[in-house]
Amino acid sequence: MLAADMPLKNMDRQTAASSSQRTHVKNMPDVLLINPLSIFRNVSEKSNLRNYKVSGVKTGVWPPLGLMYIAAELRKSGISVGILDAFAKEYSLDQTLEAIRREEPRIIGISAATPQIRGAYQLASEIKRQFGRNILVCLGGPHVSSDPQFMDRVDCFDFAVLGESELEFPGIVKDLLNGGVPERIYRSDPPVDLDALSVPDRSEFDINDYFKTEQPCFTVITSRGCPYKCIFCSRAAITDKVRYRSPESVLDEIGRCLERWGRTLVFLDDTFGMSRLHATRILEGIIDRAYDLRWTCNTRAHLIDRDFIDLMKRSGCYMLLFGVESGSEHLRNQILKKHVSDEAIRNAVSLCKEFGILSGLYFMLGFPGETRKEMEKTVNMGKDLGVDLITVHPTAIYPGSQLQKTLQEERGIDINAYWTEYAKGTLSFEEIPSVYIPEEMDLRYIQEARKRAYRKFYFRPSVIWAHLKNDMASLKDLKRDAVIAVNLFRHGKTSKDLK
Repeated sequence: MLAADMPLKNMDRQTAASSSQRTHVKNMPDVLLINPLSIFRNVSEKSNLRNYKVSGVKTGVWPPLGLMYIAAELRKSGISVGILDAFAKEYSLDQTLEAIRREEPRIIGISAATPQIRGAYQLASEIKRQFGRNILVCLGGPHVSSDPQFMDRVDCFDFAVLGESELEFPGIVKDLLNGGVPERIYRSDPPVDLDALSVPDRSEFDINDYFKTEQPCFTVITSRGCPYKCIFCSRAAITDKVRYRSPESVLDEIGRCLERWGRTLVFLDDTFGMSRLHATRILEGIIDRAYDLRWTCNTRAHLIDRDFIDLMKRSGCYMLLFGVESGSEHLRNQILKKHVSDEAIRNAVSLCKEFGILSGLYFMLGFPGETRKEMEKTVNMGKDLGVDLITVHPTAIYPGSQLQKTLQEERGIDINAYWTEYAKGTLSFEEIPSVYIPEEMDLRYIQEARKRAYRKFYFRPSVIWAHLKNDMASLKDLKRDAVIAVNLFRHGKTSKDLK
């Protein structure tokens, strides 16, 4: 009988006692939520996918907001829960398993985006090997939510919960703790009233796990969902329904975070400012409450005008990041379905300069029908517009995206099956056709285009001087920018996360 078929009350261990008995035992939660590494290194492994580090300098790692939301709902339901961020702690597989052994949870929930699916599979396999039916293992997160059939191709997870699962997961857990048999897949309806959700509890996180070399910051979401239909994004496979938190609940959360996590805020909305009225009320509230903030967000160029950016500046905005993707307006709008004009991008960048706000552009290389001439427009766009920073990546093909469907229809390639074999370790990352390669190009051409884009942009005297001026007050920032510069020069990329 599979572990998924075993009622939890029949598990052959003393610790499979009632939840009420366990809540009095320190470090013995009923549920342990885990954010895994992309790959655990102390296992024989073909792939070379790496953690988000730049020559030893950790970058862009924040406490897992999604797991915090789920943990808060579990606690509200009277279920004891812990969170282990193995990714931030850079735990080996053995260290992660030892932490599980200390905690003795009855259910483990592993959340994984597609780049983490190998680490999630490694961890789940070892949990089942070492703990057998004593622990039920759940998979959640973007990968399985975008490709539910993943569960048909693997057997190390007892069950999966799809979508935004804060409301459904506590009921599932209670049933399993009382001896219920897990279904293979549970589907969640996205919460409609975001204010009804418990506020994430950040108290158990060690700030030093996240900001050893950078200034502390905290993350907040003001909305969920995205109405746009970009072909490379898998968001719609989960839900594209847009919902907003009340400005008051957002402002209250910001106030609590300021007490411990510093004054730098990152809004993690898919697109901040989709509703001008909603964003305006939040930013006016920041000003009215006299919060000493500096904040940044992802947004879209066509949402920016003079009145809005003036309010952004007065409320503490120091940087705006725009998803431009391609330097070709035709490709961006007709193929990618971005519906953002060159004029809107130029206007947004110009306003950022006028109001003293840093501007950054996200670019991607490799789309259906893209020509070398169009790709060269992307290579040069950041430099030509004079923005403050750029990121450039080959276009990754993720489950649930329109691009994934296009690849299967046009070339007969089932990328989901490839990701599954990668998760199992039977394929290396390099063997996955995970980057869209236009006709008459190859991966090497795209990689060289990325190198050109970074070198043309970052090795200009004006950019070097601007970074040196900013770094003079901080040895940490100077070290970070130095190692990034070395990677840009040697490898044509800012980090060694994905090849």
